[in-house]
Amino acid sequence: MNPYDVALIQTVPHVVTSLADRDEVMTRNLDRIEQLVGFACNRVGDVKLAVMGEYSLMGQFRPRSVAEWIQIALPIPNPYTERLGRIAAKYGCYLTGHFLERIEHWPDRYFNVGILVAPSGEIVLKYHKHNGPNNLNTTYTGPADIYTEYVERYGVDALFPVVDTPVGRIGMFICGDVQYPEMSRCLAMKGADVLVYPTADIYRRAHEGWDAMRRARAAENHVYLASCSVGGFQGTDRPVDGWRGGSVVYSPDGATLVIAGTGEVVVSCSIDVERLRLRKTAFRASGHAYNPMVLMRSELFAAEYARAKRWPNDAFLDKPLTSTADAGAIARGILERLIAERNLLRPEDA
Repeated sequence: MNPYDVALIQTVPHVVTSLADRDEVMTRNLDRIEQLVGFACNRVGDVKLAVMGEYSLMGQFRPRSVAEWIQIALPIPNPYTERLGRIAAKYGCYLTGHFLERIEHWPDRYFNVGILVAPSGEIVLKYHKHNGPNNLNTTYTGPADIYTEYVERYGVDALFPVVDTPVGRIGMFICGDVQYPEMSRCLAMKGADVLVYPTADIYRRAHEGWDAMRRARAAENHVYLASCSVGGFQGTDRPVDGWRGGSVVYSPDGATLVIAGTGEVVVSCSIDVERLRLRKTAFRASGHAYNPMVLMRSELFAAEYARAKRWPNDAFLDKPLTSTADAGAIARGILERLIAERNLLRPEDA
């Protein structure tokens, strides 16, 4: 496998505000994505993987009820995934796409989903975002919220999907997932070489912490991490320039290979999966350069996680999530239990 280029397509998408304007807005956003993918593939280099930001097709607009989110969500596949397939075939590269999905089997829920489309035009990876309800600011369902039914329907491998492609084994996680190192670790344990990370970062006090987490996810798992954000949203209730941009590719050592500024930007860099695989499989009898993923004490950690008793699986199996207050009630219960157990101390308890 020769080195190849990864392109980050950081757009400033228009926002779907209702079902009435959904198709027009999504078509307009996809028109611009196609232009920028064409620019990357024709002018930038030997691009074999192009990554877009979270909400780059639908935009992000709040507040909405769950019913309103479900109404504008789409099944997958749909005409836009098919068009992404045609773009991938036209330029001979893998493309990501981000959607809000409705699934017939769960009519009272919607899902935050990322896909990877191959140059053949087919969807080869589909990842339903795990962490959202437990961030207390969203109302889409995560697979673990309906764990039993989700695994019965899709199988356990669908929880942390990794696809083997001619440009490496690729896994995906999305936005708030970065706060949980277990997400990328699970993908790395399944052999991922490259992690694609669609996100939509606003300006916040913690933004330097999120940058550090992104870098750490690459270095601690010895993977390339291609993080693509958005440069802003047009036609929303938030400021157009309130979004950080900063799309970035990190090396398996945590080095910055390329980074974007704000607004609409296309950046790219070369990655070498073959060299990465050589480094990760070459045995060294001593020294800190050896692959820590091989030496990880997974059984030790598993026991501690089992005892921790934090956010439960199947939290919304019997009753769909209707508002952030539903998730907040679970969070408050966990917090109160940890305080009662003196795992967490309030200032007055010290």
